[in-house]
Amino acid sequence: MATIRRRNKKYQVQIRKNAHQSISKTFIDLKAARKWANHMEDRIELQMQDMTKESLRIRGLRTHYQGNTNHNHSYNLNHKYYYML
Repeated sequence: MATIRRRNKKYQVQIRKNAHQSISKTFIDLKAARKWANHMEDRIELQMQDMTKESLRIRGLRTHYQGNTNHNHSYNLNHKYYYML
């Protein structure tokens, strides 16, 4: 969430989000401060969504792998293999 406060005839924007580094910048114009704050919040939100998608993708691959492999292999030594030449 962005916080804009007035300090010494300037506007300081501070953005804090969970699991993300806080960002701050100072502006002379309130309009520019709001525009930058909105832009940066959107950018951070997109980065967080991309991270979530990547995490879900990796979790899905791991689940798929674990579900399709048998870790308790029982081998039949009398099994015959046929090869086509």
